[in-house]
Amino acid sequence: MTNIDSTYDQGKKYRGSFAPAEKCADKLLNIVANIGDLGSTALGPSMPFFSHSFLFGVDAYLPVLAAVVYALGMAADTPGSKVVVCTDGLANEGLGSVESATNEQGKKALRETYERIGRIAKENGTVINVISIRGDDCRLEYLGILADITSGVVDIVDPLDLSKQVANIVSKKVLATGLTCKLWVPSTFAFHDTGSMRATKEIGNCTADTDITAAFKLANPSNEKVPDMVPVQAQLVFSRPDGAKVVRVLTKMVPVSRNRSEVEGQMETSIAALRSVQFAASLAQQGDYESARTTLISTQRLLQRGMKTAKNQREYINFIVQAERLDGFMRQAQAQAQVLNNLNQDKDDSAAKNIVMMKQASHSQFVENVGA
Repeated sequence: MTNIDSTYDQGKKYRGSFAPAEKCADKLLNIVANIGDLGSTALGPSMPFFSHSFLFGVDAYLPVLAAVVYALGMAADTPGSKVVVCTDGLANEGLGSVESATNEQGKKALRETYERIGRIAKENGTVINVISIRGDDCRLEYLGILADITSGVVDIVDPLDLSKQVANIVSKKVLATGLTCKLWVPSTFAFHDTGSMRATKEIGNCTADTDITAAFKLANPSNEKVPDMVPVQAQLVFSRPDGAKVVRVLTKMVPVSRNRSEVEGQMETSIAALRSVQFAASLAQQGDYESARTTLISTQRLLQRGMKTAKNQREYINFIVQAERLDGFMRQAQAQAQVLNNLNQDKDDSAAKNIVMMKQASHSQFVENVGA
């Protein structure tokens, strides 16, 4: 159980051979009740669970990442499946052992292992959710990669709230899998992410909370010949839960103005806030804290200038609440780096959790009725 391919193939042998939870609940409860501690393997007793009208159990003594890979094989033919990984310690044996990452080369290899497993799940339309127990160091910087790639949940919970969080995860429906979003603007403009008139975002699994943002600019700022309206087109390609392949094309005409006050007075505060937080979280995940914090501060000033209505003001407050969660740990990381001269140190679990949550932030967190 130390090889991704062989573990995945072992799990695939059991595709479609599982029973509904209602028919095997007693057996599963008995298995969980008899789980014991076999030594120093902090994640050894962990057990992944699925929800797609079924509940599966995996050998309780597999190293947790091997168990996840094994589970992905079992769910390979069931798009929309969910894996819930609940852990109270570090992965210190087998696949994904964090104790093997003692230098930058080791950390890079470790991230690549988790990224590869995340990609397997994403391609299969499986969502991986990660829950750690409050007060324990679980190195969510690595485990969180699985949730980040598959649009899953990362959370740190009190043991008494565990069942509630699992219930919330199970009830969150996957609306589409294999989602790819392709964006186009005229050649006079360019997307920030790509520097060209085209951009592609590989989303994978999609829920009701999935919101995609993009920013574009003038390809040549000195160009005076800019139209009054700019067409922006999005092409969405995805699979529905019933297996149907869907292509949806959306086109919108966006007005252009060179009057800064006019633009700031008419902007959608919640959308600007959402884009800023998602983009800053991506920068923070890469360790570029300075650029991430600059993005948040610049957006804060932009939104302040645009507070023309009570709606703008309430959405500005929502931005401050979300941005502060992300900015707090970055300030601490920068301060520690100045003392320890090591900006590449591992993020603590709270920071890793907030980064994934902010990358997956939804529009509903910023609209005016939130927190009102």
